[in-house]
Amino acid sequence: YVIDGVLIFFAKAHPSQDSLAVVVIDELNYYEMFCLASDCVQSDIPVAYKAMTDRFNPSQLSAPSEELTEQGDYLLLSFKEAFETLNSISSRLQYDVLISNGQLRIEDTKLAQVQDQNNNVLQ
Repeated sequence: YVIDGVLIFFAKAHPSQDSLAVVVIDELNYYEMFCLASDCVQSDIPVAYKAMTDRFNPSQLSAPSEELTEQGDYLLLSFKEAFETLNSISSRLQYDVLISNGQLRIEDTKLAQVQDQNNNVLQ
């Protein structure tokens, strides 16, 4: 969903809690997107990726609006980028260094390129 121009999605605040929390996708690191700890085992990553893409895939909706489809596509692209980074051991290690320095996403990402293209179209 978009609230005040910010893409959010609903996720459990913590796996042990039943309450839902509104999460701003752009404020999450790749581990947080998948509800994983940064010290998770490598085999947890594809399982979490599949769970999130299945849960937020706009094709699962019976009659999605264009806006909802675009939002779902953005989430799927975010999840794909996170998966591609974390699923490779070498890129995961490089990413771990970046997040230890406070960076949430890899600079000049495919996601950022898509956002730039969309912004250029709107201007």
